[in-house]
Amino acid sequence: MPATGGFRKDYDGQTLWYEEYEPEDLICQGIIQAGGLNPTDKFVSAIKAEISHYVFWRNVQQDAPHGGGSGRTNDFWEKHARKMIEIYESFGGTFGLGRKNPGRGNDEGSVGSPFLSFALAINKALPKEFRRIVTDKAYAGAIRRAYQNAKSR
Repeated sequence: MPATGGFRKDYDGQTLWYEEYEPEDLICQGIIQAGGLNPTDKFVSAIKAEISHYVFWRNVQQDAPHGGGSGRTNDFWEKHARKMIEIYESFGGTFGLGRKNPGRGNDEGSVGSPFLSFALAINKALPKEFRRIVTDKAYAGAIRRAYQNAKSR
């Protein structure tokens, strides 16, 4: 995936440069189609912008001098999850993560959704070092927690 520019951050005389990460249009169209929606230029642009922002902030977080605190390695995850929901809904999708469905024909114990397919496709489009490497069920749980935390604020 091509890098299309760069950003400079200055931390007390320590200058860090970041290349902008932007997925190709075909990848964004595939993400949209995975969610069961029709790609439009605005939809592709919105996905590109969210992926680019998330990757940028994760890069900054990794390279910034540690200032104490929680030491969490993914402070931007909840915002990213909420933004995925917002984008999906703004282009006609309905947020949902499936339902629990334990039974003989379903060993995983849950049924997916178009939104979950959309979110998983976005995760797959991220650089390897920023992907969440978990099962679909665990990924859905992380999105659900981010959504619930946003509602409780």
